[in-house]
Formats: sequence, C-alpha cells, structure tokens
Amino acid sequence: MENKSIFYDRLIEECQKTGKSVNQVERELGYPRNALHNYKNVCTPSVKRLVCLAEYFGVSPKYFLEGVDATQYNPMQKFFQDLDATEKMELSRLCHNWLLSQTIQKIEQYQIIRSQIRKLFYIVKKSLSLSIMKKIIRLLPCYLTYSEKSQPSCLCKDI
Repeated sequence: MENKSIFYDRLIEECQKTGKSVNQVERELGYPRNALHNYKNVCTPSVKRLVCLAEYFGVSPKYFLEGVDATQYNPMQKFFQDLDATEKMELSRLCHNWLLSQTIQKIEQYQIIRSQIRKLFYIVKKSLSLSIMKKIIRLLPCYLTYSEKSQPSCLCKDI
C-alpha cells in the first residue's frame, strides 16, 4: 500500500519540476485521460509504463517505487563513473577516433559533391550563355558545407 502513494507522490513531484500537469504528461505519452491520476488510489503501474515514465522524466524506475535515488538518472554517466582511469582513457580515444572519422567522412562527401558540381558547370558552361549560368549559380542551394555546425558557405563563390 505504501508504494502506491510513493509512486503517485513522485509522479506529482516530477510533473511540478517540469512545469507540466499530469494531464499534459498523459497527452504527450499517448495515455488515456486520467490514466496517471488513477494511480493515486490503484496499484502501481506496469513495468512498461513505469520505465516509460522514468525515461520521460529522466529518473530511475526505482525512484518512483521506493522514493530513493532522487538525483537525475543517467545510465551513460553511471557507466562512465564505474570505469577505471585506463578504461576512461580508452573510451576517450575511441570517441575521439570516431569523431575524427565522421569529420573526415563529411569532408570527403563535401569534396565529392563539389567535384561533381564543378564537372556539371564545365559541361553546362559550354552550352549556356554567361547570364543564364549566373542565374543558375544563384539558384543553387548554399548549404553544402563540410561541417553541419560551421558557418554555411556557398559553393557557388568558388566556381
């Protein structure tokens, strides 16, 4: 009986922390109206719903049931904290290599696209007047960059 009120109390606390009503959480999760309000007087939710709510609020399922572990639950952070120093260094190296490979891959894609556009313009240049070419250049999308987070630069400037 005690778990029922703890679950509902924790649910209300999490709703208040996020500034959302219980009804709003129900709508966002696709639950029927009053599905969560019913836990005030009824047994605890199914494991599936408990895990879903825990993920939604960023807490552990244990927090809802037992009222412990009130800090934000992050399994990746817990995983990282459990590693020793050499494992952390190895993980850091792996992440660095992965990011580097992703960047190189983006640069290679950019260079391929740029090369293809240059070839296209070389072919088109032979058959179109300069005024038509300038109009086409202006119509090209200017979002092809080697990095999605860098300042967008237009390939058209270089041609």
